[in-house]
Parts: sequence; structure tokens; C-alpha cells
Amino acid sequence: MKYLAVLLVSSWLGYAYACSCAPEPQEDIFCRADYGFLVKTKDNGTIDGYYKKFGIELIENYKTQLGKRNLKFLYTGKDGGMCGVNLKKDTYYILTGNYATIQDANGKKKKRMTIGLCGFRKEFSPPTCNARKET
Repeated sequence: MKYLAVLLVSSWLGYAYACSCAPEPQEDIFCRADYGFLVKTKDNGTIDGYYKKFGIELIENYKTQLGKRNLKFLYTGKDGGMCGVNLKKDTYYILTGNYATIQDANGKKKKRMTIGLCGFRKEFSPPTCNARKET
């Protein structure tokens, strides 16, 4: 009976979520991030090695440490098992993330903008400028 209890407890302790994040205030997430941008996605992402690469258009730069290089693409894990996120085409997002050295499908290592489940990401709807009708 004692062995059964030890086995049960050890199997419960070994169960963990690979991609989970501790709750954290948005300000802390932003301060910890290497970048914070408002972007518009240009596509639904393409697989590039272990990563999914999204084409982006930079709308607003709130924070960055590397200047304007590598601002055409954003990388995330290719699936949820790699802590990747899904972004929709032609959608505005406020994003934070980090710069990481990753290896592309050709074996070249480069510093890239990455985002994962623990970064801040929120869809953003820009205000529209509809003309008012005079009555």
C-alpha cells in the first residue's frame, strides 16, 4: 500500500504543462519584453524549421532594443507543443516578445523577433473614420 501511494504521488508530481505561464501583470510582461509593437499581420504564417514565420507590417513601435532590423517577420513555435501562438491574417495586434537567436530551415542562425504564450498579445481594432451625414 505504501508503494502505491508513492507511485501515485510521484506520477502526479511528474505531470506538468510544457507551455503554461504564471499570472503576471501586463506592466511586468511589457517591462520584461525586448520589444512592444502594434503590428498588422500579412499572412497566416508559414513553417520555417521549428518555427512559424508571420509577415508583419509595423504600425507603432512602443519599445525595442535592436532598432529597426528584422521588423518584417515575427517567429513563434510551430505549434502549441512548442509554446507557439496563432495569429490571423490582416489583423492588428499589440504584441510583446523577445529577440532570440534561432536557426532557420537552411541552418543559418540569426537574431529574430519571437513571441510565445507568455508574451502579451491582444487583437486591436483601429478606430474608423466614417463621415457623418448632415441632416
